[in-house]
Amino acid sequence: MENEVIYNPSGMEKDYLGNLNIAFSNWGDSTNYAWVFNRKVGDFKTDQLIIKREGEAIAGSAITYRKVSLNATENLNVGIMTGSWTLPAARNTGCFSTIIEESKKMCLANGVQLLTAYVTEENPSSRRLEAAGSLMIHSWNLFAPHIITDTKNDIVLLDATLEQVQTDIYEQYTKSLKGTVHFSYTKKEFVSQFIHRPEETIVCKVGGEFVILSSGFNAMKVLLATYQDLEHLEGLLTGINNWCISKYKKAIFLYTTNRGMAQHLSSLDYETKKGFYTVIDCNATSNRRLIENITISMGDKM
Repeated sequence: MENEVIYNPSGMEKDYLGNLNIAFSNWGDSTNYAWVFNRKVGDFKTDQLIIKREGEAIAGSAITYRKVSLNATENLNVGIMTGSWTLPAARNTGCFSTIIEESKKMCLANGVQLLTAYVTEENPSSRRLEAAGSLMIHSWNLFAPHIITDTKNDIVLLDATLEQVQTDIYEQYTKSLKGTVHFSYTKKEFVSQFIHRPEETIVCKVGGEFVILSSGFNAMKVLLATYQDLEHLEGLLTGINNWCISKYKKAIFLYTTNRGMAQHLSSLDYETKKGFYTVIDCNATSNRRLIENITISMGDKM
């Protein structure tokens, strides 16, 4: 019996969330689901699909949409494959290949030319995405040493519920990314993406820069750090790492697509886990190379 693909079925949340937690232990609860799938960031609301076989759901996926700033005046919409799952009994039966093809169709229905995804190098999905013709943009998870150094920074905790604090962070964030290819947010979208997350966030001011953190299972996530150059970033992160180890007994880790940052921090004994931000042309007129130098931080991700 052929698979049946259903776009945006009504009343899917309970089953979709349950299947996500079967496919990925402890994926999350309804709060996580609402934050990932029910927010609108950019021009389009999230699309979801379910694959059924003999009337039973066996796989599913979603596309969230983002606006990418190419330069001071030009933006481009992209889709991001998000929350993809296949139940154990249906694995290795071509479901992920179907998800890729159907996701391209959903993007094109919105006039979106590029379908993207986050994947680790070791994940078998990376090979399937590469085989599907993806541009494989290198990414790195970088884990700081669990060592306290002599570096000290004046770290001030901020109340991120205050309008002025949110404005200051957003303006500094926008300034720090000037001249780069990056995800573009309105202030409201930025706050929902980086501050009002399902997990508690910790907002710090370090000198004239801002750092947003959240607690991971065994490390503190750096969702965002504004900085002037790599030497400045080194000192800022070292001070934050010292503070996190002292206060939370956890070192920091961060995500980047910036090769220079990855190389610099690797030279400082940060442990590296490689991955990719993959980009597929949804049709022959797409130009995935427009975003090959995109700058992405941990907080940009779901």
